Amino acid sequence: MSNISATPSSEAYHIEQYVIPAPNQTWERRQAQPAPLDPRAVRIKVMYAGLCHSDLHLWQGGYDIGRGQTYNFQDRPGHEYPIVPGHEIAGQVCELGSAVTPEDGLAVGDHVAVYPFIGCGECPQCLHKRDNFCEKPLQRVLGFQRPGGFSTHTTVPDPRFVLKVPVGLDLRTVAVATCSGLTAFSAVQESRSALALSSSVRGRARLLVVGCGGLGQWAIRLATTILPVAKLDVYAADCREEQLETARTCGAMATVHWAQGLSTDEVKERTLLVCGDRVDVVIDFVGSSQTTSHSLGVLQQGGTLLVVGLYGGALEHPLPLLPLRCHRIIGLHAGSTAALAELLALIHENNIKSPPIQLFNWHQLNSAVVKLSQAKIHGRAVIEVLP
Repeated sequence: MSNISATPSSEAYHIEQYVIPAPNQTWERRQAQPAPLDPRAVRIKVMYAGLCHSDLHLWQGGYDIGRGQTYNFQDRPGHEYPIVPGHEIAGQVCELGSAVTPEDGLAVGDHVAVYPFIGCGECPQCLHKRDNFCEKPLQRVLGFQRPGGFSTHTTVPDPRFVLKVPVGLDLRTVAVATCSGLTAFSAVQESRSALALSSSVRGRARLLVVGCGGLGQWAIRLATTILPVAKLDVYAADCREEQLETARTCGAMATVHWAQGLSTDEVKERTLLVCGDRVDVVIDFVGSSQTTSHSLGVLQQGGTLLVVGLYGGALEHPLPLLPLRCHRIIGLHAGSTAALAELLALIHENNIKSPPIQLFNWHQLNSAVVKLSQAKIHGRAVIEVLP
């Protein structure tokens, strides 16, 4: 059955958006006309959009992959400048395509979260609704290959990527949950079996969260709330004392200062002194050459390192030690649409607080970008989009 709900004409509003013209250029405010809506598409009036470190990488043009090399966005299929960034999106449905039906569960006016990690739609992973594992290089991620959330309106290609928000849930929290919260949630879920095994074998499990910015704060709150692991100790490490203080308020049992310039042996000594032993799982939300080296140095025999952060560099580690110590290294990126729905329900039902949100108005976006690049954002930056 076709959608017969009254929806505003695409000509009933104009679009204002921020655009990255080219790498390292100041973001520009531009006007745009809304394109005709595809039959299965959903138009969203953006209310809040989170500013993520991945937006900085997009602005800077790529990722540092070590040894003086860069993984450039422009070398990837579908990545072209200028681009409208922003992939942490919460807003309101304002228009539905002609083939969106009541069975899709959306209506004009609904408050929604937008799942941004849209894959090709054709590979086995996408067909099983695991778009974040898309196997093809030509993806359709909002804010990267498709126009994103730093815009008064954005278009989502299918209603299955648009999730109704539980009544009463703050849309600012919803915005940052769609990427930083989802990524931290997926990492905590990935650690579940390893921690449960360690608790069973040793009588206690130790989780170390490295990097106590927004994602690390999410992970500490989620781990201490939802992991069904008996005798779980959650620790945190960071190079900034103020972030360690925040980690303790989020629920970390104790913290360790991984000061810059310390050797891996010095970091190991500090960490074992705080944690009482090697740890079973490390979730590294920094993802630098230094943090991965330090993390592997503090892992228990059979331990697991989850690398989430995209700071950059290359992994330098003696390969024979991996099998000899039975260490696992897992890379993790975001999560599925089902995981996002589960996370939003958990936040609502358990009153899980987001990291501190620093709110910027629409005209302050470039200022927020600079502050984030200077590590002056405590928690997460969120842009309140023009009404």
